[in-house]
Amino acid sequence: MKTLIKNYLLTLIILLSAFLLKAQNEEKECGTILTGKDEILIRSNLIPLNRLRISNENQKLAIKAHIIRRSDGTGGLTEGQLITALAKVNDFYANAGLEFFLFGEIDYVDDDIFFDYEADQEDALASKRDLANAINIYFANSVTSGSSALCGYAYFPGNPDRILMDNGCTTNGTTLSHEIGHYLTLYHTHGKTNNGTTDELVDGSNCSTAGDDVCDTPADPNLTGNVNDQCQYTSNERDANGDLFQPNTENIMSYAPQNCRRIFTSGQYERALSGYLSFRSYLIQKPFISDFEVPQSIVCIGDEVPFTNLSEGDYESVEWEFSGGDPTSADSDNPVTSYSAAGFYDVTLTTYGEDGSTDTKTIQNAIKVESPNPEITALNEGFETSLISDYNIHTPGDSKSFSIEQTGFESSQSLSMGFYNYQSARTTDYLIFTPLENPGQMDYILSFDYAFTYFSDGVSERIDEIRILSKGCGDWTEVWRANGKENATADSKSSSFSPDNEEWTCVEEYLPFDPDTDFVQIVIEARNNNGNNFFIDNIKVEYADDIVIRNLQITNEKCAGDRSGEIVIDASFNGNEILYSLDGQDYQSSGTFSELSAGEYTLFIKSGERVINEVVKVTTLSQLPASPVIIFSNDELRLLSSAFEIEWYYEGELIDASGTTQIPFSGNGDYYVIVRNEAGCENISDVFTILGAEIPEDRLIIYPNPVKDVLNIENGNHGLLKITDLSGKVLKSLEITKTASTVNLSDLSEGLYVVTLETAEKSIRNIISIRK
Repeated sequence: MKTLIKNYLLTLIILLSAFLLKAQNEEKECGTILTGKDEILIRSNLIPLNRLRISNENQKLAIKAHIIRRSDGTGGLTEGQLITALAKVNDFYANAGLEFFLFGEIDYVDDDIFFDYEADQEDALASKRDLANAINIYFANSVTSGSSALCGYAYFPGNPDRILMDNGCTTNGTTLSHEIGHYLTLYHTHGKTNNGTTDELVDGSNCSTAGDDVCDTPADPNLTGNVNDQCQYTSNERDANGDLFQPNTENIMSYAPQNCRRIFTSGQYERALSGYLSFRSYLIQKPFISDFEVPQSIVCIGDEVPFTNLSEGDYESVEWEFSGGDPTSADSDNPVTSYSAAGFYDVTLTTYGEDGSTDTKTIQNAIKVESPNPEITALNEGFETSLISDYNIHTPGDSKSFSIEQTGFESSQSLSMGFYNYQSARTTDYLIFTPLENPGQMDYILSFDYAFTYFSDGVSERIDEIRILSKGCGDWTEVWRANGKENATADSKSSSFSPDNEEWTCVEEYLPFDPDTDFVQIVIEARNNNGNNFFIDNIKVEYADDIVIRNLQITNEKCAGDRSGEIVIDASFNGNEILYSLDGQDYQSSGTFSELSAGEYTLFIKSGERVINEVVKVTTLSQLPASPVIIFSNDELRLLSSAFEIEWYYEGELIDASGTTQIPFSGNGDYYVIVRNEAGCENISDVFTILGAEIPEDRLIIYPNPVKDVLNIENGNHGLLKITDLSGKVLKSLEITKTASTVNLSDLSEGLYVVTLETAEKSIRNIISIRK
């Protein structure tokens, strides 16, 4: 009988757990969002399958798994659960000719912060963990966006190669395949919104442009709450023609209950394969991939050029080829070569697997070598007659990059980086101008007009970055930086940005140069995040005809009144002597002014008879805490206000640093207190003197504590004073009277001790700390 009851309860628990798991998963939403930009990109660039060349073998797609666990390494999806879930995905997508595989080792993210993941943490979690050219799937204990619990979400083409998954939904058999479907351009069967209804007609007359754009999936009004336990559609909704919907409740891309979803249609398989070949064919197809970094892409003849192997996956060895280099090849991870002639040079890295398979990456024109006296040209470019082929453009992967566009600032053309339609996110491109003569003692000024904004549709934001760099034969120097949001010249756009005249801004910057080289190289660096377009026009470099401020740094006063402010300025005027002043009278050769209080200052910069000025402001980072006030009451000293840090002093010795606003009376004498705020700024009270105060009979006053050598004792009674260690061993004892006494503790080692005064009526104890 007990066995029957036990089995019955076990069965009940299993059924209840299954029910709860099902209910839990069904309450969670799909968080994938299709933006208008995404839809236009897919509609414009999705190539029909009959126009694509298809291999007879399955297309292999690399997945980089990131499993989020607690900080102590517990919790998280198990490797077995991951492999089982991936096997289910491959069962579904085999009919599309697609096969997914785990690339490299699992990336375990052991961090309590991300264990229960919130969508606004995505950049902090993934921006530095994503593996390029792989589907990065992050598996979290839970996934939420605001107040919504999500099963997961993915990105459509033109966005990061990234999927976020709830662990419970990962193991339910279909949700991972559902989110991968979105990644491969599949929409929900009820259409292009998460929670709306379809615009597709039941008769299928608009099936290729409405609903999910797939014609063998019946029109679906959104199955949320409209499917029973037998997977039957239970509603009687009608389309715009009045026809009853007859949706398929088994489709994986539907909102039917999870236990009902089990199929893709032939049309969905075709679209998934077409989505891969049209947008995702760059994904890694081997268990390892060659990749490398060129830290210095523009060098001088004879310079050593380092390379860094960034290859990923399970490879056995590497081989480098340096066209025109010395040496011309290498087999180490981080080799160095040099070049003896000016020109452009290719670099190739090949990785080898244990089975002899290889993967190769070549960057054409990876290195530009300058001669010590290169052909010098001026820079005064309006891009009116230029062709993009006139410039050296270095773009990883040879993707779409800079172009000459038919819009400009008060002109017909300008240079543009088309971020809006750039498919490969997180790449960096370079446009390299021809060298400029190094003026030696002369100063250069770089000026240009630019227009920039970012993408926003009210749901998501994507922000790109532009930098202008300069160098000779040394390292790059940043001249100017802007991103599409903080430095936008126009409001954000959800469509492709093309600027009007009022949406341009003019910039003038000092152009630094390497004094040891005969030329200056200028480069525009574009860092893509699929935001919106950048334009630059009328870029010009001219000799300075006035004093130029090369650098200005301001250190603000840390605490009000501490005079820790500093101004450091560096100016130049074509090699002439420069003098600096804060009052226009007393000039000095140094541009450093220290020990400044907060306030506005006018800097005077002088060269010969020419004087310019610059108004700068030194601010205060933190005000001082209020001046502390001490009172004495009821045998206690009290502070009338609180503070971040509080230190009490008696007779010049620190007696309490616990942060308390009140301390017991320690004896007649001088007291003061120091208070600090969170910034470390401090204030000190006036000295508070107590004379003639009566010490209560039940009090034992000892100080200082901690003590180094001599302990002072004041008490209100006669008795035997004992000093013991924490085990109770008596180390010192002496008779004391109702007066002040001292005891020498210099022979005791550092540590905690108990001071006990035994009288006829009671025993009074205190703990002291001895510190040497």
